[in-house]
Amino acid sequence: MVYQTPSFRPKIQNLKYDSHSIQVLIGPLEKNFSGSFANILRKVIYRFTPGVGIIGLKVNSVDFLHAYSSLPGIQEDIPNLFCNLKNLVIKIDKYDYKPFNLIIKKKGPYIIKGEDILCPLGVTILNKNVYVCTVQSDCQIDLTLIGDVGCGYVLSNYFGNKKNTIYSDTVFCPIKHVSYYVRSYTTYEELILYIKTNGTCDPNFVLKNAFSFLQDKVHFKFENV
Repeated sequence: MVYQTPSFRPKIQNLKYDSHSIQVLIGPLEKNFSGSFANILRKVIYRFTPGVGIIGLKVNSVDFLHAYSSLPGIQEDIPNLFCNLKNLVIKIDKYDYKPFNLIIKKKGPYIIKGEDILCPLGVTILNKNVYVCTVQSDCQIDLTLIGDVGCGYVLSNYFGNKKNTIYSDTVFCPIKHVSYYVRSYTTYEELILYIKTNGTCDPNFVLKNAFSFLQDKVHFKFENV
């Protein structure tokens, strides 16, 4: 008699859940399959979970900008300012994949933090105490930050080229950590998956989005095969 590997229909059981993280048990799974499946799932979560980032910057009082300009009235130059802007944790109510503007208007001397940025309806900065820049004495700044929704890492040349606007490479990924371990039994395995986000998206959505992506990819249509 030829031994056949048993086939299972796995279920997902929620073990732990809060606004920033989720831990689930996926199983039963076939022997020696859990690790391969977990690695694929992990890559999909990192690469294809949508997030929000600052993609560009416009200084309304300056006629010409380039990537290494110094900004009048601001202590930081453009590269350092973008480094600070990448630390903003931005939450959006609806993923409509349309750019939106955030405004900074302040008179110095003043230290600008996340709480000083004016956001449109449906957009919230979660880390309000994060440092952005320093406005020098007797100077007033008027900055427009361009935010957008995307996935993974996107190069600046993807966003186009507009007058008085500087674009930056952007990391949209809202995932801070994904880990897993495998429980092995005699005839099957169980996968324990842990996901931690930056708080801008529901961990349940992250998991469902990853499985939906994989389901779309495996529904192949064979022609002349």
